[in-house]
Amino acid sequence: MRLRPLPQSGLTAVAIVLTITMTAGRWGGLTTSLSLLAFAWCLLIITLLILRPRPVDLDVFRHPALGLGVGAFTVLPLIGVLAGRGSLSSAAAFGVGLSLVAAYAMGQYLAADRFDISTSLLVILGANLLFVLSQIAAFNGFPVLNQLNAFDLDSKFGAGYFIVARPSGLFLNPNDLGSFAAVILCYSMVVHLRQRMTTIALSSILVLASGSRGALLAVGVIMAWLVGRRYFSTTGQLLRLGRIAAMVGVAIALLLAFGPDVLIERLQFRGGVAADSSVSGRFDQLADLWDWMLTYPLGYWSPPQLLSGTAIDNDWTRVLVQGGPLLLLLWAAGLVVLGTYLRNVGPAMAAPAIAVAVLSFSQLTVGRPTGLLFFFLVGYHHRLTLVAALQRSQRHISIGADRRSTFAHGRRPQVVHHG
Repeated sequence: MRLRPLPQSGLTAVAIVLTITMTAGRWGGLTTSLSLLAFAWCLLIITLLILRPRPVDLDVFRHPALGLGVGAFTVLPLIGVLAGRGSLSSAAAFGVGLSLVAAYAMGQYLAADRFDISTSLLVILGANLLFVLSQIAAFNGFPVLNQLNAFDLDSKFGAGYFIVARPSGLFLNPNDLGSFAAVILCYSMVVHLRQRMTTIALSSILVLASGSRGALLAVGVIMAWLVGRRYFSTTGQLLRLGRIAAMVGVAIALLLAFGPDVLIERLQFRGGVAADSSVSGRFDQLADLWDWMLTYPLGYWSPPQLLSGTAIDNDWTRVLVQGGPLLLLLWAAGLVVLGTYLRNVGPAMAAPAIAVAVLSFSQLTVGRPTGLLFFFLVGYHHRLTLVAALQRSQRHISIGADRRSTFAHGRRPQVVHHG
């Protein structure tokens, strides 16, 4: 199916929306920013559907696992406030579930007109790369863009974020940069985009520059999964996968050769796991998980950081604490539904879904930029696939009707010989 380039106004709008999504944590407190971001996505898609209606199919949310899971993210914060387990401000978290639906609808909206989002993804990756390069230069004592670096530090300190030794791009947190780029990378490896290899190269560099070990693990799992699926396939597919692996390998070599020392140290686990506060903190939270489950077997309902007193850097743990084992099962099943929804054309979205599942073991994705990007890409791919299938069926119907008409009038189809 031939895709059309986005109009200049549409390209600008998509770039602005994704840029605001990535920089949300820099504007004031992180929780408040993400809540406002969720409502902004909802307001945007509602406004677009009013001003310029387009078909949006939300049928996938009728699946019990996905529908109930997203519904729980929407309802539980409100129940938590009524139960006295959170302040009135924590009720704003009900926008998280709605924003996932809005992101899916936004992807459907763009795909309904067969618009190509490849250029938008490249613009976003390029902007992050420029920001990363300026941050690396500042780390090494070469402030290339003084005003940009000053804004970077001021917004991080203003949001109470004091880890500045790793490049974070437009994001507040380097892990968000790594997970965001990892989802784009996994999507590019399984879907034929325009300028696909450029997209893979840029997203690979950003994953490595972020120093996010969770993002590196997710990409490694997807690479292994693709090799397993295509190992006995055709030579052409193996060569295509080989080119992707070569690009990733070159990016790894360049980053390890010229990247900041903090990245190399994180990849080497110098001093062991016990000396790494990031890893040891996650294990400490897992040790507290049993006590939380005994106290609140049906879930805490309100945002679980209110219970832990600190951020929870494992989305599976966060979902389990907030909604209990039932919500955990619903969310896991929901990811399976999104990854295999269109089985008749191949589970192309299985790779990003697996990546999100792996990323969730070391960071938060639900309701954050990475989760919104994932639902946006899933909605976009679902709509394009349905449009392509509809076009194929219409061509088959048209060809069959022409043949029936020809034979009905007693004419034999003419055979034209060329040359």
